[in-house]
Amino acid sequence: MEDEDLPSALIVVVDMNQGMWAERARSGWPAVQEVLEALLAFIRAFFLLHAGNSVAVIAAHPGGADLLYPGERQDDGPA
Repeated sequence: MEDEDLPSALIVVVDMNQGMWAERARSGWPAVQEVLEALLAFIRAFFLLHAGNSVAVIAAHPGGADLLYPGERQDDGPA
């Protein structure tokens, strides 16, 4: 099987430190909402590249880190 036929995994860690985002916004950087919208578009495009691709999104913040996607499943059925 060629490498191009294999699914890929993408792990995204987003820094959600409010102080950093506020400082960057004052410096003319895009707002957190704009960055997250662009990230969502990128992730959607990544899923379109191969039906088997997988993504994990992690939010890092001063109190730790949380897995945002995939979230907890509500049932035990197939994905």
